[in-house]
Amino acid sequence: RIIDKCRQVTGITPVFVESICENKEILERNYKLKLDNDDYRNMDPTKARLDFIRRVEEYKSRYQTVTDQEDEGEICYVKLYNVGQKVEMH
Repeated sequence: RIIDKCRQVTGITPVFVESICENKEILERNYKLKLDNDDYRNMDPTKARLDFIRRVEEYKSRYQTVTDQEDEGEICYVKLYNVGQKVEMH
C-alpha cells in the first residue's frame, strides 16, 4: 500500500485528494472540455464523448473512496465536492 511505503520514510505524511462531482451541469462541461484533449481531438465528437463516458464508468467500477476508518483512523485526506462547492478534510 502507498501509505505503508510513505511511512517507511521519516517526514513524509501522505495526503490523499479525492474529487467527487455529482452535479450534472459540471460533469457535462467537463465532458465537453475532454473532447479537446489529445485523445479525442481528431475523433468524431459523438464517438469521443461515448468513449470518455465509457472510461468514466470503468474508473467508477474500480473506485474506492477514502474513509475516516482507514488505517485505524490515521489517514489524512481532502475531499472536494462539485469542484470546491464543499471541502472536507481529515
